[in-house]
Amino acid sequence: MTDADPPEVSEPVVLKGDEAVALWQKGPDVWNAWIEEHSGARIDFSYVDFSNERDSKGFLSFEGYRFGFGVVSFEQAYFGDGQVSFRGAVFNNIKVYFNYAIFGEGDGDGDVSFEDARFRDGDVSFEDAKFGDAEVSFKNAEFGNGDVSFYRVTFGDGAVSFGGATFGIGNVYFMNAYFGDLGVSFDGSTFAKGFVSFRNATFGKGGVTFNKATFADLIFIPMSIASCGFSGDRMKVNGSAEFCIPVSNAFKRFKLRGATFDGPLILEGKLKAPPDLRGVKTAHHVELSGLSVELKRDSIFPFWPLSELSRVASDREDAAKLRRLKEIAEANRDHHAALRFSADENRARRWIETPWPASILDMIFSVISNYGQSILRPFGWLCLLGVIAAMFYRCAACPAYADCWQAARLSLSNSLPFLPQSRTLRLDASEALYGETTSLWVDSVMVFQGTASFVLLFLIGLGLRNRFRL
Repeated sequence: MTDADPPEVSEPVVLKGDEAVALWQKGPDVWNAWIEEHSGARIDFSYVDFSNERDSKGFLSFEGYRFGFGVVSFEQAYFGDGQVSFRGAVFNNIKVYFNYAIFGEGDGDGDVSFEDARFRDGDVSFEDAKFGDAEVSFKNAEFGNGDVSFYRVTFGDGAVSFGGATFGIGNVYFMNAYFGDLGVSFDGSTFAKGFVSFRNATFGKGGVTFNKATFADLIFIPMSIASCGFSGDRMKVNGSAEFCIPVSNAFKRFKLRGATFDGPLILEGKLKAPPDLRGVKTAHHVELSGLSVELKRDSIFPFWPLSELSRVASDREDAAKLRRLKEIAEANRDHHAALRFSADENRARRWIETPWPASILDMIFSVISNYGQSILRPFGWLCLLGVIAAMFYRCAACPAYADCWQAARLSLSNSLPFLPQSRTLRLDASEALYGETTSLWVDSVMVFQGTASFVLLFLIGLGLRNRFRL
């Protein structure tokens, strides 16, 4: 061997198949002692069927096993039904694979557990793994620096918990993952650096919780969600956060109370109830233009013909939630979103915080102009008022003087009193219809029409201002 020859590199030891199973069956002490001597060994349990390797109690345990610094693979391993535990296992490896692994049905006592497992620096992949309907726990698991992938994982209908788990520098993928009907929890989990993506994930009927979790960047854009709610109280996102909630009749609660967002926040979707953003702290732009909220209200007089107009908010806290949304929209100069949330806030306060007389006025304001958001509504009411008034003026005139054109002129002059010609038109039309004197009824209708027209013209101007406000 000359100086120019490359140094000889020994091939790593490979422990696989039956040989790996036989060593594992001897227990963690023997296994760990072997790993101490072969710390760089490649551990390969690919395609191994563990269903017949359980102990007398049906338990399958890797608790406390250490796996050295080589690549570890459980790809397409079959674990069968019953408990599987990797509690406290240590993976110091550059890559750990559980791709296409199949965990069967659990027995209700821990099921599949990676609690307190340690995945040191390196990529970890559970892509396309299936957990049946077992309960799955990664509580307090520690993932090192490297990407972690749960891409297209099926968690079945068991509860899933990543509570208290920590993730290092690297991206975490839950894209296209499926979560069943008993919910998923990331409460208290920490994602140090890199984005966490739930794009196109599917959530069943169970709750989704991120309470007190910490993220670098978060993308929560599921394909479908049958859960009744999402909770991210006091969560913290150091970078950007994007929430896009798909349409769901079951999804009725979205909470981020006391959360902190140090980067841009985007919230989109059609929600069946106002989201709770009270106490949310933001340092950058908040985008709410793609968010629409349905305010649920119940009728207080269900058998009254106008019961739809007298409905009261089902949740007394909705007004406060909408007020916070309005404040955020105003702070980010999203005028149109602020108007929408302000209108719903008034509806939520009606009959609860707003006194009855004011509630009646608020109801009229809503019907006539949608709280100043509509131009067409007050214009339509103005035209209708003008037509009805013209019909009254014609009917109130003497038969010999009844003239449709003169009645229309009188109604038009009362509808637009600010025009210079209005006074002349009104006097000429009144004289043509009633002579020199008019009845008390005609005078009363003219006063009412003039006042109502002024209000409607003001609302048209308000709608124009709100529509084209810069």
